[in-house]
Amino acid sequence: MLSSVAGDRGRKSNYVYGSSKAGLSAFLDGLRNRIDREGVTVLTIKPGPTKTAMTAGMPKSEKFADVDSVAESIVSAIDKRRDILYVPFQWQPIMFIIRNIPERIFKKLNL
Repeated sequence: MLSSVAGDRGRKSNYVYGSSKAGLSAFLDGLRNRIDREGVTVLTIKPGPTKTAMTAGMPKSEKFADVDSVAESIVSAIDKRRDILYVPFQWQPIMFIIRNIPERIFKKLNL
């Protein structure tokens, strides 16, 4: 299921979008836990900004992830029966750091 890195931490610039993705990710966590013993895999896909028709006009969109490489990563994660996929892979350590910034400091950042 397609979520987003935006769901890992609420930010002032997109807290409504991020909260919807956070809710989806939490739902998928629970669903994964509930049906794992039945042999069903639930993959939560957390892409960063990706070059698509929707993002074409956004600032710095030329630096966004290539949609074909994102798709290849998703297929690979499905084949490996992974639980969570950050794509491109750089987003996993980035979001680890962002999730662990203390709230009193995070509020002062311009993210």
